[in-house]
Amino acid sequence: MTTDKPPVIIIRIKDDPISEKLAKKTRESWEKFGHATEFFDAITPNDLGNNRYSYIDFGDEILPHKNKYRDNEIENLELSVEENGAWKPAKSTNGKSYTRVISDTAKCIYYSHIEVWKLVTKRNTPHLVVEHDMTLRHELPENLFDG
Repeated sequence: MTTDKPPVIIIRIKDDPISEKLAKKTRESWEKFGHATEFFDAITPNDLGNNRYSYIDFGDEILPHKNKYRDNEIENLELSVEENGAWKPAKSTNGKSYTRVISDTAKCIYYSHIEVWKLVTKRNTPHLVVEHDMTLRHELPENLFDG
């Protein structure tokens, strides 16, 4: 498909039935309006063990010290940790904030977007980058990318 519209990179989770189904609909919607599309296979937690995806030091996310928020999270701690291990609050040494380790899923989202933008940078051509569930319902304005 030749077009003067920017190509669209669709981030999807390869071999995930839901992501694949959504990505197909997303692809169809963008192509309907004349955009060339391609899939980018998202980084997944299985990929994090690979040294290729260890170039970001995520540190800890600092959360504000709010008793209501803190109490709610502590009350729900066992369920959160057992299901996905993503929420592990610990009081900071200054006693004024709580920290949590950023989940592997959140890290994968960061890495996926960074890797896509590395690809776009190498191509030196404007692109649109969308998630697997971002269908296009209306034509984009023609002057959206002017200048």
